[in-house]
Formats: sequence, C-alpha cells, structure tokens
Amino acid sequence: MAITITKGDGFATVTNNLELDLYAGSPDNELWQGTDYPGGLGGFQPRQTDGPAVAGLKLLCLTAESADILGGDPHTISISGEATSIVSFILGDAGTIAAPTGDFQSSVTGALTDTSSPLDGLNNTLTLTYLTDGTGVIPATTTIWLIVA
Repeated sequence: MAITITKGDGFATVTNNLELDLYAGSPDNELWQGTDYPGGLGGFQPRQTDGPAVAGLKLLCLTAESADILGGDPHTISISGEATSIVSFILGDAGTIAAPTGDFQSSVTGALTDTSSPLDGLNNTLTLTYLTDGTGVIPATTTIWLIVA
C-alpha cells in the first residue's frame, strides 16, 4: 500500500521526491497498565492484548508547480491511502518565479484542514496561499516537507 497524493486545481504538477519512514515511534494511543511504569518494574503490568496496528510516521518531500499563483485558484494537496493525516509541514519559499519586470515579492503560507467525507477529524489537506505584489500570470515552484501518519 502506498501514500496517494492528490493535487488541487491550483497546481500543474506535484512530485513526490522523497518518502522516508521515521522509525522513532508510532502515533499509538494505547496506554500501558500499571501505576509504576515507566518509573520501575514493581507493579508493572503490560497490556493483556495487542494494540491496534498503527503505521509509522513518514517524511515526504514534494515539489509543487503552480501555473499561476495570481489566478486566485486554491492550491491544495491531499493525502490518502497509507497515510490519512498530515502531522506537520514546512514550506520553502515561493521558489522559482518567472516574475514580470520591476520589483516583485512573493511568499507562501499554509494551513491544514480536514476534507475527508465523512469528516474524521484528521488533517488530510494542505492549502497554500501565495501572497504577492505582482500582476499577470506568475508560475511558481514550491518545496513542501510533510510529516504524515
């Protein structure tokens, strides 16, 4: 099974450049029984049954290319399949921008939302907003780092 990345209308392409397993742990919500754990072995009682199988965290590095950051289209990326939640993200700058002549400044911000149907409380979609002071059709490439579960 693999992670499925779905691009919204705002992006021309989204490429997954890296998918790395993070073996530092899993987002497990099961608690160990016993009041002394992890302070000591006296009174330690392990779980009596196996916990649920939980996929480990993964680190993704995406390259998202937009045909027009000034077009007003939403710039969204959704995940599904083996990963159902975006735990965290880091954005590069607006990347390579074919700017018109004159001064041009651009930056990008992101927000996580739940767009699954029915809603399950997991943030499976990243929406990017490009803030620019230019005009015309401006293509951009943005590097996006995701930690997904």
